[in-house]
Amino acid sequence: MAAAGLPVVPGSEGTLDTVEQALQTADQIGYPVIIKATAGGGGRGMRVAYDGKQLRAGFGIAQAEAGSAFGNHAVYLEKFIARPRHIEFQLLGDAQGALIHLGERECSVQRNHQKLIEESPSPFLTPSGGARSATAWWRARAPLATAAPAPWSSSSTRTAPSTSWR
Repeated sequence: MAAAGLPVVPGSEGTLDTVEQALQTADQIGYPVIIKATAGGGGRGMRVAYDGKQLRAGFGIAQAEAGSAFGNHAVYLEKFIARPRHIEFQLLGDAQGALIHLGERECSVQRNHQKLIEESPSPFLTPSGGARSATAWWRARAPLATAAPAPWSSSSTRTAPSTSWR
């Protein structure tokens, strides 16, 4: 998504094997950071660190919890954003370049990083914000067009996407 021009949360380029890699990444992006399990969900394998000492303490705990819960101990690091809006955009694309936008879902009502409510459309997204997002997803077509075909793709899915943001 970054290659398509979408803004992304700063973080590690991939998984981190050692706490030293995590400390180096945190120094680059700044604290606070969040350690996240790659195979995670529901807040498991996640730890927030406000400094290097907390990162050292939380890194192994996040790896162990991820391994226990998901059978995969891999973690990555992101800049921690306090009180974010969690809005998901639904996109479907195929190897022929067809891409459709199915709207957005507001997923900000959470407890312990577990979504409790999903609402569509998001009541917090403004028309101008939505228009920017629709433009950004359209730019994302190029990377998706080179992906392997999805099992459901066919020539019948090649319809022109709507220019409407909703």
